[in-house]
Amino acid sequence: MRIDDVVERFTRLSGLSAEEVSQMLGLITDCTEELTERIISDCDCEGNCRRITAAAAALANYRYRLLAASRGEDRNIKVGDVTIGEDSGSLECAKEIYLQCISNIADIIIDSDFYFEGI
Repeated sequence: MRIDDVVERFTRLSGLSAEEVSQMLGLITDCTEELTERIISDCDCEGNCRRITAAAAALANYRYRLLAASRGEDRNIKVGDVTIGEDSGSLECAKEIYLQCISNIADIIIDSDFYFEGI
């Protein structure tokens, strides 16, 4: 998986400008490394590159949305009574995209969130 591919996909998901994305490179790299560490050892990473890249970009986008929400940042423009831009649903959409991408690579990652104790 190439970090450039993750950055490109993140850019499309986030809708940020190239300049704004350049400020998120640390976050994108951290998310990519975090996901890479979860991949099972006998995974054909080259054959699964698109799925892994999509999941890494989705994780980075979700974390970006969480950070923006925690700071109270929104990307709305208000002129008089008209508001144009993102709403609070963007965080929920980012979460849903991330969960779908993780579900799509469930067969090649170690899921530390699941624990089966017994019957």
